[in-house]
Amino acid sequence: MTRTDTDVFAGHRDRMRAKLRSFGTEHFETYELIEMLLYNVITRKNTHPTAKLLLKEFKTLNSLFSAEREALSGVLGIGKSCAEFLSDVGAFLNCEEKSLGNKRKIFTDFSDIGSFFEDYFRSRSENEIAILLLDPNLAYLGIEKVYSLDLSSGAVHPKPFIDAAINAGASVCAIAHNHPHSSPFPTDGDWETFKLLKAAFDEAGLVLLEGYVVTNEGYKRHSGGNVQKRADSPTVGACYKKSGISAYLLPVFRHVFKDYESLVSLIDSHFNSKEELFETDIKRLEIITKNERAAELIVILAALAARKATEGFRLGVFHTEEEIKNLLLGFYKNVTAEAAVILPQDCEGRIKAVVKICEGTSNSLNVTPRKILEALAAHSSSGFILAHNHPGGVAEPSDEDITSTKALANSLLKCGAHLNAHYVIAKGECQKIEFLEK
Repeated sequence: MTRTDTDVFAGHRDRMRAKLRSFGTEHFETYELIEMLLYNVITRKNTHPTAKLLLKEFKTLNSLFSAEREALSGVLGIGKSCAEFLSDVGAFLNCEEKSLGNKRKIFTDFSDIGSFFEDYFRSRSENEIAILLLDPNLAYLGIEKVYSLDLSSGAVHPKPFIDAAINAGASVCAIAHNHPHSSPFPTDGDWETFKLLKAAFDEAGLVLLEGYVVTNEGYKRHSGGNVQKRADSPTVGACYKKSGISAYLLPVFRHVFKDYESLVSLIDSHFNSKEELFETDIKRLEIITKNERAAELIVILAALAARKATEGFRLGVFHTEEEIKNLLLGFYKNVTAEAAVILPQDCEGRIKAVVKICEGTSNSLNVTPRKILEALAAHSSSGFILAHNHPGGVAEPSDEDITSTKALANSLLKCGAHLNAHYVIAKGECQKIEFLEK
């Protein structure tokens, strides 16, 4: 009696998903990531051979995710709907952040802002005050949580709000807080605090448009001591259709999830860029989306984006600094914890490998000379480039980065190893620690 395809692969998808949650995407071959990507649109058949056929046909991820739908559907196991899905995935992976910025949301009226805040607070059960940051054209720049307390608590001060606006380059703002267990009508304390903030914004040369109170029942906006009537507001899908991430993510999620609009709106309210989304670990994504499959899909997309960005990098040849930076940006596309890598070099400065030497938490890392020397010995190298990331932070090197790098370089020099450059990566940016050039 012969075993069927279903018998051989019984439980295979569950094992793959368990492996993803236990070890991340690093331990997957590229075809396995494509195999798991296909789980989203091929729900019953074994996608293992189909993934291998796709790579055999298109050779690289760049070619695969730039292919026409007709070419994709010509691969055995890929039907029309699956080809459309892969094409939409390619559009999302290939889109540049600059083009995303051009499509960011522009708010048209107060109800539009209210709908945005309503969605932002939908998954939040604790008191919180947030500020919506806009440019002079009312285009979305970001949203930040300022306090984890009620607006009427008496502990709210203007400076954190003004700092958030100045740091984001915003000139127009709106604030909102939630009443998780009460009505959406503002209290006397809400009125007084809003008036205090409004006066401070006026003095700072900023515009504070409106204040909102949000509950599960909806929202109320208040200005000048009056509760404004809520006008008809657009649907969540319409509210987010033109915003940054969702302009390209909506078509991908539409193939997979019935509630794709609400899922994407949640993502768009928490992340300002594709890089920020891709740097988020699967557990936090599950908390935000309340959907394990959505979190899994994002992590797989992030891993494919990273492989796609680095697959064309050739080892053993000379590279410009810009090419090295692009390699590092690609490598860190889906690294969610702080991690250090070294690029061992030959005697003429050609890169021989990319080696992760350690991984820490989201904000701590321990790079020791011993770890670096072990990696260099494995590749018969004495010179190298070092890089690490600041997950969720900024790429500008901190004082600690500069001090520790100088100490590390001096220690390694005594051992005959030469640190030639050190880069810091965060949110799609790569900066060099300049003291090494002096």
